[in-house]
Amino acid sequence: GTAERGCHIVDPHTGESADSGLASVTVIARGLTEADAWATAAFAMGEAARDWLEELPGTEAIAVDTEGRTWATSGFARFAAA
Repeated sequence: GTAERGCHIVDPHTGESADSGLASVTVIARGLTEADAWATAAFAMGEAARDWLEELPGTEAIAVDTEGRTWATSGFARFAAA
């Protein structure tokens, strides 16, 4: 997200800072590099990332939008309860 570093994620379609409507995306994946890459891509995608992340094997995520609403992939709750 943008909380720590400001707008540093670029929308590959426009070349401008991503204005996806998301404030942050947290991804749990098989490794740190994969989680970071998927979170960055998901942030740039915005709401469309939810369905995309659901399809990635071994990956779960939670996102917060700029209005403070959250959404999570279907399997994320098992990690939140741990």
